[in-house]
Formats: sequence, structure tokens, C-alpha cells
Amino acid sequence: AADDLDDIRAALGVDKIAIATASYGTWVAQGYAIRHPAHVERMVLDSTIGPNQNADAFSVEQFSSARALAEALCHRHACDGITTDPYGDLLKLYAKLTAKPVAARVVAPNGTRRKVTIGPLALAQLLPELDVDPNLRAELPRALGGALRGRPGPLARLVAGGPVGPPADARSAVNQTLFDVTHCEEDVQPFDRTAKPMDRIEQARAALAAIPPETFDPFGPQIALLTSLVPTCAFWPMRAEQPSFGSGSPPNIPVLFLHGEFDLRSSFKSTETVAR
Repeated sequence: AADDLDDIRAALGVDKIAIATASYGTWVAQGYAIRHPAHVERMVLDSTIGPNQNADAFSVEQFSSARALAEALCHRHACDGITTDPYGDLLKLYAKLTAKPVAARVVAPNGTRRKVTIGPLALAQLLPELDVDPNLRAELPRALGGALRGRPGPLARLVAGGPVGPPADARSAVNQTLFDVTHCEEDVQPFDRTAKPMDRIEQARAALAAIPPETFDPFGPQIALLTSLVPTCAFWPMRAEQPSFGSGSPPNIPVLFLHGEFDLRSSFKSTETVAR
């Protein structure tokens, strides 16, 4: 992708380009700067992916950011009359659902009613979507409070998700297969890339066991495994060698870094790492 970008630059007939990009694009931009340093004038990197995050298979940095994001939901008195501690509510509800999942009925987009069971994993899987789903950010504090008080309906609607099936406009959709394959091939995996799938799973579990369990509080290491791409990537027939942009040095150019308060796609530590 970085070399394709340089082909476009050459086809345009320009010597130097300014790159403005976000999320995974920031990773490609870093690769471009390393591989084609003479042709970069400046960069704007928004939600930056760094080598530390590329090697963080179990999202340790995201788990450490969860509390700050949850607390940010109620900045500027957004939760007045609902809760004073959204993260505390999350911890209490997670413990409650771990002891006993709850069920509620929701109305699906097609008008039918269906039963939704809310367990600890379903709650944990909501968190990674907080930064890209403004409706989830708006609804989660009251949904947590309601579930703690015996009214799980609002939370069940969040767990149930939106309409299923092909999107109305495929151009705006995420290609999940491409997403998975890109991460599986390019991320630093916690297993031998040449091992068989089940051996990879065992190696990944051993790597996870070496991380202090409290790192993933209150969810625990098993949730970290289940919400990661490791179980998917264990079955991807990846190349034997880790892909690399090469060992060149990036150019000495101006770079503007942007990092948002609700960002979980990339960690603030990742932004700091790339800035250094």
C-alpha cells in the first residue's frame, strides 16, 4: 500500500506530497515515510497506530484506556440525574452478569419481538464500539443504570445491535474479511507464524498467561482473548516472516498528531510512541 501510494505520486508528476490520514492509514503513512522519505513534505496523523499497538495482540493499552473513556461519557454534566460514576456502574453490572445473565425482549428492525440474553461477554463487547458509535455513547450510561435497577430493556437494545444484512451503501461499509486478513498478516502475533492453528492457540494462551491478570480488570484474561483477533488469526495461513516496512529512517519533516478523547481504535500511548 505504501509503494502504491508512491506510484500515484509519480503518476501525478509531483516531487513531494503532504499526507493526511487516520487510523490504519497512519500506519501506511509511516511506512511510506520510511520507504520513500525524499518524497514526503509533511504529515497529519489522526488516531495514530504505532509499533507498540501493532504488537499488542490482547489490547492491553485499550483495556487501560477503558476507564478514562467511560468517565468521559459524562463530561460537562452529560449524566446529571442518571449516574455520577458510569465506570463504577459498569463494574457492578459486569459482576452481576457474571453471577447470573439476564434476559429481555426487544423489537427488531423488522418489527418482530425477540429475546436477548445479556451476559458478561455481551457487555464487554460493547466497549470497543464506544469510540465509533455516538448513539452507544449517548445511551450506555442510562442503560447501565437501568440494568442495575432491574430494567435491562435499554441495554438489551444496545446488545441486540442494528439491522442485519447488506448495508444500503456498500462503499461506507467495513469489509470484515479484509479487516481481519490485514490485521492477521501485519500484526505481531503471540504465536509462531509457522505453527498449526491449535498450536497457535496454545501458544497464545501461554503468552496471555504471562501478562498479569489484573491488567484486564475487571474483565479478566479470557475476555481479552475472546474480544481479540487471535482466535481468528490462528486459522489464517499467514506468511512465515513478519511483514516489515524496512529499516530506513523517516525524514525530518513537520508532523501534526491528533488524538480524540473517545478514541479506542488507537491508544494515546501509541500516539506518543510515534511522536517520539
